[in-house]
Parts: sequence; C-alpha cells; structure tokens
Amino acid sequence: MFGSRNLYTGGDVSRLQAFLGISPTGYFGPITKAGVITFQSANSIAPAVGYVGPLTRAAIAKRCSPASAINIRFSAAPTVGSAPLAVTFSGAGSGLGTGQYIIDYGDSATSGSIQSYCTASTSGGAASECSITAGHTYRSAGAYTASLSPYVACLWSEPRCELATQLLGTATITVGGVATTTGFTIPSAVTLSPGQSTSDRGAFFTYTLTLNAVRFTPSVSADFTWTESHCGTSGCLGAADPAPQSFTLYLSGGATTYTSALGHVLTITAAAANSATVDISR
Repeated sequence: MFGSRNLYTGGDVSRLQAFLGISPTGYFGPITKAGVITFQSANSIAPAVGYVGPLTRAAIAKRCSPASAINIRFSAAPTVGSAPLAVTFSGAGSGLGTGQYIIDYGDSATSGSIQSYCTASTSGGAASECSITAGHTYRSAGAYTASLSPYVACLWSEPRCELATQLLGTATITVGGVATTTGFTIPSAVTLSPGQSTSDRGAFFTYTLTLNAVRFTPSVSADFTWTESHCGTSGCLGAADPAPQSFTLYLSGGATTYTSALGHVLTITAAAANSATVDISR
C-alpha cells in the first residue's frame, strides 16, 4: 500500500515496480500508485484506487503465468497464401476471462481492443470457455509473426507507458507474392515462394503447381498442391479431372519425388527460407 518500503515487504515493492515498468526505488509512492491504478483499470478491477489487494494480486499472477498454464489457445487460418491474404485469428480458453485483448499482426497494424466473450460454466463446475476473433488482410509478401496480448490502453497511445504485459500466443503467417500467371514448359524447373503458383496451359489441359510452405524442421521439405485439368479453352476431353493433390517433398528423408495421376514427376532440388525449386518431367 501507499508508503510501503522494501524493508517491510521483503522486496515486494521493487518487484511490483519492475512489473509495472517503473524504475525500482523500493518505495511505494505516487508514481507506483498511479501505475497500479492504470493496471487495475486495464484489468476491470473496481474501484481502481491503487491498493494492491487480492483481486490485483490475482490479476498480476495471471499476467505473469505462462499462457499454457492459464489455458489460452491462439491460432490463425490460413497461415500460408498469396497476397492479398485474408486471415482469421482466434483466441480461446478459460484463461482469457472477460478481459480485453489486442492482436499485433506483425505488419505495423493491430486489431485494436477486442473484448472476449465467455460461455456459462458447466454444471459440473468446469471453467467457462472464453473466445475472441479478429480478421486481417496481408497485402504484401513476407513472413509475419502475429501476437496476442492483454490490451492496456496506455501501451497503444502517445506517449506510451511502460507497463509490463504478457505474450499469450503467436502465429506465423507466410504471404507469397501475387500468384504467377506465366506458363512453364514441361520438362523444366520452377522456383516459387510460399503462396505462389505457376501453370502450364494447352488446348485441353491445365497443370498448376502451388507452393504452400517451406519447412526446415526436422528436415528440409516443402508442401505443394498440384492440379490437373483435362479441360481448356477449346473444350474438354470428357474424362473426369483428378482432384487437386497436396503432398510434401523432402531434400533429406521422406518422399523425394511425387508422381501425379497423369504421370508428371515432381522432384524438389533446392529450398531456401522463402522459396523452393522443383523439377517437373513426364
């Protein structure tokens, strides 16, 4: 409380100040009280009077706990695609509670304040399930890391405060350039970035290869989708088109080649952080 010192609190005042982003002095004065009031207001603790009581201590403990320990799941879908890529973000779990949260999309944009909503507790006494959702469109190619955190207003205003906050979850979004429209010739080699496609078109067929993702753990691999169509601008051959095939090619271990329904052989020959090269033959 106001006027407390480290000497009489076992160092709690300095630990509280470090949590609030205040230079530790070991003395609970006006600056520390203002920081506590800001924290209480951000966590819907009323009245926000600057006294660290049971509710405030519980909120601090929750903020300092790992996300996994407080049951929060954060995800995005889709995580790979070509620009512009519309992505839906979801957070769920009893650990969210009825608080406010913010998603930093990783491309200089944020969701702003999002209010979580919770279902009623079950008759068996299980904790209520809470959730948030938000959408964002990525318009430039690149790899982005989106993050979920509790929303504290002064962290997103100017000037910004230095209140400590908790990272509740992250999701990586890989955005490729606008899908290519130029054709490739079989046999040949083609290099694509995640989300990019390339097609070979003829009078009665279309072959399309899309690179979904490049991975380096536990081995170097790349995920692809291959589509074969019997129909073209001049009509159809009358045969049913094979369904799009998703597969993974590896540079070390696993399937090194893929053979399509119409006999095209795809072999990965190189992979970088944001591209993969495939030989296509028949």
